[in-house]
Amino acid sequence: GDTNTAIRFPSADTITAETAGSERVRINSDGDVIIGSGGAWSYPKALNVQGSSGSILSLYNADTTTYAADTATTIEFKLLTGNTGTTSASCEIRAFKENGTNGNSARGLSFYTGGNGGSPTERLRITSEGALLLSTAGTRRNTKGSSQYQAFLIEGTTNDTTRMSMIRSSNDDNGPEIQIIKTRGTSVGSVTKPNQNDYLGSFVFLAGDDSDLFTRAAEISVQATGTPANDRCPSDMMFSTTPTSGASTPQERLRITSDGKILMGGSAAYATFENSS
Repeated sequence: GDTNTAIRFPSADTITAETAGSERVRINSDGDVIIGSGGAWSYPKALNVQGSSGSILSLYNADTTTYAADTATTIEFKLLTGNTGTTSASCEIRAFKENGTNGNSARGLSFYTGGNGGSPTERLRITSEGALLLSTAGTRRNTKGSSQYQAFLIEGTTNDTTRMSMIRSSNDDNGPEIQIIKTRGTSVGSVTKPNQNDYLGSFVFLAGDDSDLFTRAAEISVQATGTPANDRCPSDMMFSTTPTSGASTPQERLRITSDGKILMGGSAAYATFENSS
């Protein structure tokens, strides 16, 4: 027979499996499973896997029925959360197929967490192109108003932890862009046009006031002044600041209209500047 392959019982309550004369798997007296390290592990966990190169642990979904989008291989992290109410819950990491095309291997990673009593919900996705899609609704920072959260939060205490940069290095006349897009749709993927007078987006500058982060100091906003059609959206751009007394929210100070006029002084007392040529 095969003299260098064996299942052994080297010590009390311990099982090992050997191939080619070397130990490959050990189940010790605590029930820990140790794979690939010769039975030695400095700080053993319930499952311990060690290899010498390449993929150490491989999980494979071999479903060949549909090759559907979102076919996934999932790692579930399950927690005991109490002995009453919701007693267990889980988080997940999923590797998923991005499309339903047979033979198209575009794939991404998604990360799931869950609130009290809820099922795991996708919070972060890294696409096959390397895009980061992040949702952190319910994060610890309320900004601008009660129960208003952000999908992406950067918070730090130094320049290096609170600075964002976009760099494009290309041999052409194009530069990087920040795109702010408004639709009237009610679901992800919508292209429904906004209505006249809808706000298309704003840059809002806020400050802490020793109690919260709701205090608005200034705003730059864009408002549709016509109904979008034929790849055209007539819009005004408004600049607003908060005064030292009186109103406690930003008041419009300057407006650039869709036809190029500059209006100053606020909507109640505009002074108009325009090109007369």
